[in-house]
Amino acid sequence: MTTGKLLGHLLRKHRQAAGLSMSAVARALTEAGCGRSRQSVYVWEKGAADPPAEVLRALVEVYALTAGQKVEIFNAAGLLVIVPTEAA
Repeated sequence: MTTGKLLGHLLRKHRQAAGLSMSAVARALTEAGCGRSRQSVYVWEKGAADPPAEVLRALVEVYALTAGQKVEIFNAAGLLVIVPTEAA
């Protein structure tokens, strides 16, 4: 599975798990200041294009993902993830 296809698969999986339609995701992104259309969500989920980083950050919040799921999404997008650790 290519990087774009993996990211698309994960985005679709998490959207469906959140019980959201593509239109609902587009509305939530608009409310978050990242206005995108249902068609954009479709293109990302098909792996034809990746969402910009700021949109990806909004998507993981819309989907209410755990920290581990966020890392999985950002890694699939090829973005560096820095996870803070507790001070020793």
